[in-house]
Amino acid sequence: MSLPIREQVEKDFGIDLSEFDVRTQYQFLNFIKTKSADEFPKIIKFKDKFGRNGLTAFLAMEYGAEIGDKIIDFSDKSPEISKEIYSRYTNIIDLADRFETGWESIEKDTLSSFVLSGEEKDIIKGVPAQISESIRRRAKDLFLALDLVSSEENNYGAEDAALAFEALESSLTYIAALYEANKKYDFSLKESQSSPDGSEKSYSFGIKQGDKGSVGDTLSIFIRKSASDRGQARINFSIKPSEEHLRKAFSQKVRYGEKMKQLQDIRIGFDLDKDKDGNMRGFSMDIGRSPFEREAYEREGDILGKMLALASEHKSHNYDSFDQRISNPKVFEKIAVALTKFLDSKSTKK
Repeated sequence: MSLPIREQVEKDFGIDLSEFDVRTQYQFLNFIKTKSADEFPKIIKFKDKFGRNGLTAFLAMEYGAEIGDKIIDFSDKSPEISKEIYSRYTNIIDLADRFETGWESIEKDTLSSFVLSGEEKDIIKGVPAQISESIRRRAKDLFLALDLVSSEENNYGAEDAALAFEALESSLTYIAALYEANKKYDFSLKESQSSPDGSEKSYSFGIKQGDKGSVGDTLSIFIRKSASDRGQARINFSIKPSEEHLRKAFSQKVRYGEKMKQLQDIRIGFDLDKDKDGNMRGFSMDIGRSPFEREAYEREGDILGKMLALASEHKSHNYDSFDQRISNPKVFEKIAVALTKFLDSKSTKK
């Protein structure tokens, strides 16, 4: 869009586009281009009511122009929930960028710890940006789920979508903080265990917030660097929330064969996903747990996984954001080892 037109948009809508990142500017200007002058008052009213957070929501249009109208329409139906959701979405986008910066440290450790081919270096260098894009893509899916639960008859409501946004925001906040200096949260290692063969390692961290002390939530990390008879290769972040409404939303029964287990955690994982026959599906970033049923395994699903399942055929999985060369087991193992090295240096056990 030319400078004179851009300046006219800023004048008409009372905004300074330079306050937004280039991606958000681009999507908002594209949205405006599709509208007639008669529709401008409605958009101005939206801007006045929801401000920066409302306009940031238009970034989701990078995955489909129709999302812009859905954002405006939902704000008319449920203004209070909209305000909460747009605020959480803005934070999630910021966390996606922070996640990318944090994973760049894992990338550097991986590159410095191993002798890598040119192709392996290229694959690993791309991972941080792909994780960031994956987070933005799943946040967009939550907007789609919000539209579905608001406009169709189903078992869910807008409050469920808002809860999913809250869970994604809170879990990403802790994981991003792991990599940051001068951060808001401190992590104390409560427990660390390794499998006898060294292929698996788990960590449990308590979380403190400055002078306020423990926040009550815990962060657990499980790393299986290569597939075994115990399961597929994976990096698993698990947040056990202390707040009752989140514990309830993420409480679910899981059946392994004849054994039952109760879960109450928010999961964000990176898996080398395989189908039931053991064939590689690819590298996936998993957010939440969608409902699943098979003879040997069954789970009810949590609110985050259920919302994503409404919006995407991949449900809680996301393969689309990633260079699938990451699914090379040797490449994944090197990333997992570098992450283990980082976590081992994170803190002393307290």
